[in-house]
Amino acid sequence: LGNAKYAAVRTAFEHAFEELDATQPHTKDAVRSIFESLEILVKQMVDTQNLNEWIVKNSLKDKALNAYGNDPAAKDSIGKMFDGFAQWVNSIHNYRHGQEGPEPVAPSIEFAVYALSSGAAFLRWLVDMDSKNDKA
Repeated sequence: LGNAKYAAVRTAFEHAFEELDATQPHTKDAVRSIFESLEILVKQMVDTQNLNEWIVKNSLKDKALNAYGNDPAAKDSIGKMFDGFAQWVNSIHNYRHGQEGPEPVAPSIEFAVYALSSGAAFLRWLVDMDSKNDKA
């Protein structure tokens, strides 16, 4: 994330962990920020205005499959990982959008830690893919 191209991605990413590390963790803001970091990156990688299940399965997954050659085991595993990422994206939407009840519902600390950890892993993979694409 040191490349100037990823400055906004890095800002959102760092903000996610700042929110989680607060004396009183702001789990909803942390989860929203990790999602935002990924959404900013995805907007740089593919033609989209939103990070959603369709984009993951129909754009990012294809990019990943094309980047890793013809190894059938790798393609199967990568495909499944991106299907999982699509589900991750869907799960975060529950905390990104307004909720029906009168009180906002924040995710548990356990959920937030998992969301940030797995989101960071996806972010690292996507930045690597994007960086390699820039060099090609």
